[in-house]
Amino acid sequence: MRSTGRIYQSMLQVGYPEHETFLKRMRVMDMASVMPLLLYLKSADMPAKRLARCFQIIESYFVRRALYQLMPRHTGDISVSLLRKLHEERTVRYPDITIARHLSASTQDATLWPGDRALRESLNNAPMGGTIPRRRMVLEAIEMDMRGDATEPIDATDRLTLEYIMPHKWEAHYPPPGNKTIDEISDRRNYAVKLLGNLTLTTSKLNASLSNAPWHEKRDTLDRHSSLFLNKTLPIGAYIGGWDEDAIDARTSELAERILNIWKPAEYFLSETD
Repeated sequence: MRSTGRIYQSMLQVGYPEHETFLKRMRVMDMASVMPLLLYLKSADMPAKRLARCFQIIESYFVRRALYQLMPRHTGDISVSLLRKLHEERTVRYPDITIARHLSASTQDATLWPGDRALRESLNNAPMGGTIPRRRMVLEAIEMDMRGDATEPIDATDRLTLEYIMPHKWEAHYPPPGNKTIDEISDRRNYAVKLLGNLTLTTSKLNASLSNAPWHEKRDTLDRHSSLFLNKTLPIGAYIGGWDEDAIDARTSELAERILNIWKPAEYFLSETD
């Protein structure tokens, strides 16, 4: 059996450029078990718009589960049951609705499709988990969302690296606010460092130069050398006076809302039939 990477690569090479982003994200998610489902959908006789919507639903479902930190061990069972359902309802007009209904039917963790309220709470309060490629994928998706359709695309995003804006060793250059002591803030700050809002993307060379630098140096360096919207928005607004746990919480909330818009909840797909 070919490796997961080779299977996805083969799909990219045989005429599916319109699904390139989806396939790359599934590869990063290590979703080999959904390959039979993807091949079934690709071979089905349906309009291109419907197929794209099917893939959008599948991506939203599995990415939301990962961001909600639900274990992926049931992925194979989910794919098999969905294939069975699609085969039973293969004459229906809207296969995307079949997929959305099936994936949203359960409230058990094993197959749960997290809604906006639950996912928002998790993103705002839990450390950003997952492998480095998965966290990078999420930030790349946010960057694409920020840029929109009217802005030039960025190239070679797979060469970008994760950067913690406030480093894990923050004591030297990120002093406590006001008259507070390190002991008073260390628990909250050590937790905040792990949140989504403290992460960004940079080139490896820029990442090395930033390292444990103080906030004003990082801000100026990113402003001068980074073309990413993720970084261009950092030196403005509430963040310009400093970078602390309150700033991290604020940015986490902003990025969480973008995630909810990129990977939509089940209700969105169930209400759309055109």
